Amino acid sequence: MAGIVKRTEWGERGKPGQKIGHKGITRPHAKPDKQVEVTADRCPDCGTELGNPIRIESKIIEEIPEPQPIIVIEYKIAHYRCPCCHREVAANDASCPNEGIFGNNTIAQTTLLKYEDRLPHRKIQNALKRLYRLNMSPATILDLTRRAADAVQSEYEAILTRIRAAQILYIDETSIDVQERCIGSGIHYTI
Repeated sequence: MAGIVKRTEWGERGKPGQKIGHKGITRPHAKPDKQVEVTADRCPDCGTELGNPIRIESKIIEEIPEPQPIIVIEYKIAHYRCPCCHREVAANDASCPNEGIFGNNTIAQTTLLKYEDRLPHRKIQNALKRLYRLNMSPATILDLTRRAADAVQSEYEAILTRIRAAQILYIDETSIDVQERCIGSGIHYTI
């Protein structure tokens, strides 16, 4: 009968995972960044010297690096006096933000945690402390996301102007299911 879903111990949708008969796909191995020689000198059972190995087995794993400490950078910004107009001119570096004590990567990572991973400020604070040993208040995290928004504001305005001026817009209205109920849709425009 069409439209009837069989209830199982796994719920309405059936057992999770690939169905019987589905052709499997193996994930390709990544290229190793380093090699580790794993050898033994003596037998763990009797203590006899082992000599040369009879075979070498290769096992490739993908590992997350240990949490990295933050990098503290001191910028020594040169100031000059223009000989023509007598104005003071400060040199600048793209990696040195104009405002605040946190670098561009910190601003970007904080913004990704907020808007891509949808974490609240308190959890972003915990993640930065755990991953980078970086202590930061939730108010500072809010300020960093504001600075990220300010940095892309002109690009946002340019895209918005192009959308408003376009003669044809393609619109994708995507609904979101939460606990098997449609709670709304997100509208995405492309030119």
